[in-house]
Amino acid sequence: MRWPPSPSDTPAGSINGPNQNITVRAISEVTTPQDFEDIIINGRTLLGDVASVVFDASASTSSLRSNGKPGIGSGIIRRAQSNTIEISEGIHNAVDVLNQTLPAGVQVTISSDDAVFIEGALHEVEIALVVALVVVVAIIFLFLLDWRATIVPAISMPIALLGAVAGIYVMGFSLNIITLLALVLATGLVVDDAIVVLENIVRRKGMGAGPCAAAVLGTREVFFAVIATTLTLAAVFIPLSFLSGQTGRLFREFGFTLAIAVLLSSIVALSMGPMIASRFLKQGEHKSHGGILGAFGRACARFYRSSLRVALANPFVVVLIALLFAASSYFVYGNLRRRSPRPRTARRSSCAFRRPPRPASTISAPSSPPSKPCCSPLSPAAKCAPFSCSPAGAAAVR
Repeated sequence: MRWPPSPSDTPAGSINGPNQNITVRAISEVTTPQDFEDIIINGRTLLGDVASVVFDASASTSSLRSNGKPGIGSGIIRRAQSNTIEISEGIHNAVDVLNQTLPAGVQVTISSDDAVFIEGALHEVEIALVVALVVVVAIIFLFLLDWRATIVPAISMPIALLGAVAGIYVMGFSLNIITLLALVLATGLVVDDAIVVLENIVRRKGMGAGPCAAAVLGTREVFFAVIATTLTLAAVFIPLSFLSGQTGRLFREFGFTLAIAVLLSSIVALSMGPMIASRFLKQGEHKSHGGILGAFGRACARFYRSSLRVALANPFVVVLIALLFAASSYFVYGNLRRRSPRPRTARRSSCAFRRPPRPASTISAPSSPPSKPCCSPLSPAAKCAPFSCSPAGAAAVR
């Protein structure tokens, strides 16, 4: 007489070989751990007298332990164009809510979070951006020694950077490490146009022109020079965004951000810079600077004047020296060591252990020696068994 199929009439596991996978099925009326313990194995000896029968996981070839306790692992992978920090914040909030509803003894913990490293890197870049702004303004003041003249580039610089942030938003980019590094580099570039315009305005004012006249005449004289400098810088950075392959995807946001910042700096330097200079610079304030900085500036001016006089008197020598430097750079470039452009970052490695599983209903034997890791970076020479049996029975004996 054939009994109807029981709940144990399910795949009991599989035999995995190099060329085939065989599913093992078991038909049995034994459905509970108590039924297994009541099986007679020898005379009056029951299975429950010599072993403990418990329900176990269907796939016993792998396991996870968190802080020394058994657990279940789950990984969350972000989609393309998504924000890792926003995902991390949402997961942390969801975990807090889940831990309030889970039964005693069960807890959800976050073992790895890429947002921690990203937030740390962004914080460091933000600090570098603020330090760059302060240092640039301080250097301008040390050379001008006039707080009124320093205000012009000091105001032009953050406005150009804020305009670059608006350009990042329009282009569909995000404030990440690449775009913030581009803003840090742009801090020293966006101030160049404002300094050129300001210096010529101060020179015109020193020649006797009023603040408004000096602003108009000084800006008009350097207008095309500022435009040419800006377009040259943009022509250098924009092609970076059109590189092919992985390099192009990496530098796309970097090149466009720098180009936007440089273009906006010229607009600010030629429009707002003269306006601020005409209001803040006063008539008759041009005077020579004394002290150590003044003496250092005059010494640099004398050296530049004498070297320029020598260079103009010997043009052939200047061209020959330039050609020698160009030729030497060609030979030096050929001897440079070629390395991968990828930076060295912290690496993660996981180690998976595989052991032959125990059948669904077997008395546990004396403990065997620990299995060798399979495909582990810690022991690359280790090899796995040619095949392993992975039972999927509802009950297993320990």
